[in-house]
Amino acid sequence: MGEKGLRLAFIKKKFSIHGGAERYLQTLIGQIKEAGHEIHIFADTWTEEDGIIFHKVDILPFSSFLSNLTFNIDANSKLQTLNSKLKFDCVISFERTTCQDIYRAGEGCHAEWLDIRAKTAPFYKRLSFKINPLHISLLNLEKKLFHITKLVIANSKMVKEQIIRHYEVPEGRINIIYNGVDLMRFTPENKDKWRKDIRSSLNVSEDSRILLFVGSGFERKGLKTFIDAASDLFVLPTLYDPFSNATLEAMASGLPVITTKNNGAAELIENGSEGFAAQNLFNARELADKINRSLSNLEAMGENARKKAEAFPIGRAVKEFIEVISRVKK
Repeated sequence: MGEKGLRLAFIKKKFSIHGGAERYLQTLIGQIKEAGHEIHIFADTWTEEDGIIFHKVDILPFSSFLSNLTFNIDANSKLQTLNSKLKFDCVISFERTTCQDIYRAGEGCHAEWLDIRAKTAPFYKRLSFKINPLHISLLNLEKKLFHITKLVIANSKMVKEQIIRHYEVPEGRINIIYNGVDLMRFTPENKDKWRKDIRSSLNVSEDSRILLFVGSGFERKGLKTFIDAASDLFVLPTLYDPFSNATLEAMASGLPVITTKNNGAAELIENGSEGFAAQNLFNARELADKINRSLSNLEAMGENARKKAEAFPIGRAVKEFIEVISRVKK
């Protein structure tokens, strides 16, 4: 470890390359390591990576409730034991745990998500939000961690405001660090390079329009509204997404974006410039109108999207992350 290097502990239940959020965090931590810091990761499962020290956190995997509960308990225990010997400069958690100096609220605010769900859910579903052990435990964890954690990192203004509203966290304890994107991997040039072959393999003509919809969690990402409204662009009519990495990746690739106000990444979009953010989450007609308006100006909006994405390289997020860690370190 270099003279200025810090010994850092990160908490992440699953550390892998599968999934947009997972890949982003792996890249983020990898670049922090390259900056000369010693990296320890406390996880249940992981993809091995040179120069990173992993510590197994045991869970009971029988249900999401038990998994979350036991992960927090064992992460606390393992950290307490190892910290007495290793003396970590800072502990950063990407999970809802109660043993960190910094919590990155990458999954947003569960209390807000339940409020959004309740607006359209039937009575029995709303009742389950009140009595389901998983929801109860997540809300209790959020309440405790937001109270005891020294500093919270939100990846959008939207999430910061939600945390303040639901848990009365002082504004000064929440820092906003927007996600970054790999500008070498996601480029308009790559899109142009593969466009013809991919369209050919799908039997789609060159002059046909394609709308791209990605991700899992179909209810959360609003597939129903998409199907009702559409059938060319990146479209993510999400009910709730703290900051969609796929949105920024699409912009870096030169694609205009249609999303909703409940996507933290919408804060990077000026309506009519890089795309649109729909205000009504359940209005298929509004979504269709924004799609049609974008299709008439694809080239200019795609160029604007790329320019905006260039202001958010992954290196910017790494630099801001290290600055926050340096302020909070023990």
